[in-house]
Amino acid sequence: MSRDRPKATSYPARYKDRFGAEQTTNTRNKVNDVKPIRLHPNKAPILAGAIALLALAIGIMVVSIVFEKYLFIVFAALCFVLSVFYFWCLRRNVIFLDLSPEALEERLPGNIRRWKWSEFDNFFVVDVPIQSESGGSRVCVGFLYSSSHNGVKESSKLFASPHCDGALFDLYGMKASELADLLNQWRSCKNTD
Repeated sequence: MSRDRPKATSYPARYKDRFGAEQTTNTRNKVNDVKPIRLHPNKAPILAGAIALLALAIGIMVVSIVFEKYLFIVFAALCFVLSVFYFWCLRRNVIFLDLSPEALEERLPGNIRRWKWSEFDNFFVVDVPIQSESGGSRVCVGFLYSSSHNGVKESSKLFASPHCDGALFDLYGMKASELADLLNQWRSCKNTD
């Protein structure tokens, strides 16, 4: 008495890639069902900005009351509202980068940027010059659009390289080279599907 068993099929296997994101693969296909990844920025600079604005609001409020300069209260209230907004952004996790099989989406307060993977040619590390007396630069991940992109290209005046069509807002808790490699992996996998 032998039981009829179904043929052995390849079942999806779960693993964590080198960035700690859980992936699902199938032994037949190189990449089968990839779960979306959500990356959040480093919260320390946002928290520092919120605390600094709150301290500034309290300081201005005390000075305006002591010296009876009530016009400063408006500025203190503005600083307080901005600090509450920063704390709200931290609490609600409204800043993130979504990598899904369909698209790349960057969410910021009041701004959502969404691109299909086929709209990109390449992701790379770029230095953005800081507009100040001391100079310096900020490392971020830039990108080049492919010919299939029909939207507006960002101004390349902001970037040190004229061959850069835009950049991401943050590094989302990763090194710039690691984030560029991860985005290029997703782009190449999605363009081959």
